[in-house]
Amino acid sequence: MSDYTTNGGIEKIATGEQAGTWGTTTNLNLDIIDRLINGVGEVTVSGALHNLEITDGALSDGMYKLVEFKGTPSGDNTVTILPSNAQKIMFVKNSTSGGHNIIMKQGSGTTVTVANGKTAILFADGKGGTANVAVIETSTNSFIEDVFVTTSSGGVLTLRSDNTDVTVNDVLGKLQYRSSADAEGGDAVAVSASIDAVAENTFNATSNPTTLEFKTGLDAPADTKLKLTSAGNLELVKDGIFLSFGVDDDVKLTHVHDTGLLLNSTRQLQFGASGTYIHQSATGILDLVAGTEIQMTTPLLDLNGSLDVQGSITLGGTQINSSATEINFLDGSSLGAVVASKAVVVDGNKDIGTFRHLTASGTITAGSFMYSSDETLKKNVETIQDPIEKIKQLRGVSYVWNENSTQEGKKDIGLIAQEVEKVLPELVEQSNNMDTKTVNYGHLIGLLIEAVKDQQKQIDELKK
Repeated sequence: MSDYTTNGGIEKIATGEQAGTWGTTTNLNLDIIDRLINGVGEVTVSGALHNLEITDGALSDGMYKLVEFKGTPSGDNTVTILPSNAQKIMFVKNSTSGGHNIIMKQGSGTTVTVANGKTAILFADGKGGTANVAVIETSTNSFIEDVFVTTSSGGVLTLRSDNTDVTVNDVLGKLQYRSSADAEGGDAVAVSASIDAVAENTFNATSNPTTLEFKTGLDAPADTKLKLTSAGNLELVKDGIFLSFGVDDDVKLTHVHDTGLLLNSTRQLQFGASGTYIHQSATGILDLVAGTEIQMTTPLLDLNGSLDVQGSITLGGTQINSSATEINFLDGSSLGAVVASKAVVVDGNKDIGTFRHLTASGTITAGSFMYSSDETLKKNVETIQDPIEKIKQLRGVSYVWNENSTQEGKKDIGLIAQEVEKVLPELVEQSNNMDTKTVNYGHLIGLLIEAVKDQQKQIDELKK
């Protein structure tokens, strides 16, 4: 009964007249042919080097069609195909432990690195000392059917540049979307969109800054519209580009060249809750709406135009409100609608009332000054006693205002507040805004009237 080779089923020489050396040699050669054509063998490697030899006239590891490397090398393992003049096509699978590469070589020429867990189809050109090992590739770089990448941890598609010196603006890889570019010229632009990975700077051992550039085109080659930088910044690099939100694009934020951002129509820019927002009405009015209050912290608020306030204004504790007939400045310590709380009132006749203190650094000019003097506002009314004696204690002086005043250099006449205070303390008050004293000159009239009356009485008695 005949024997056959394991992989190819080649019939071997049987016993009989063909027995002996010739038959044994022939059967060995048939086994060698079988291994070269279809043989699959495991080769264990260790250390950093291994020789994969083809031995003349003997079954050897170098004859396998597919070699599966196993073992635990100390690092990347370089496998040399021997002899260096043997031409060979083979399949290689790296199943070693430790995650190391298998580097296939034959002479001093090119080598092929098979990563851990990967396979490759190789050919060795057998050119002796300069022999090369290369990968056998398909004759096309195109796929005409859907491609699926499936692994146990999720498919990974890697685009890698073979440039070992990556500098600024070098492209590391692209995902391009092309039209069919038919011969009739129906497709104006072949590349209609692209995602490019571009180096932001020169790469080094610790820094590989890369920007993703998103390119699209309408009737011209696709160019960059959006960038995602290595820092995570999103850049819209074309004028007039907008961000659209919602299924029906109901909200758009548009870039306006050299101007700013435009929020479309009457949409709102909301903060925190729907009750706080900025909004433009259909009539072009900009509304700032807040559920409680709007706070602005600034050294200066400059309004170039009119201010329309529906409600009250509070300035440093003083509230300002208005009605149909008057504007009220309300005392911060007793806010309310009652007259007592109205610190200042400006009515429809342009009259100002209920001032307590008015401090001016210059001259106040008016047609007349009126003092409150109604008897219903007074109590404990008494005639001034010894008016002439009081006047004799006062000193009229001339003087020049010094640098501590608001009228420096001006010559004037009057009284000294501290001297008046010793005689008539009720006519002297502390200045409202400065650490100085003031004199109520107008109220000296009552003293002068009584002094004239006393003096006239003396004159009348002397005439008798």
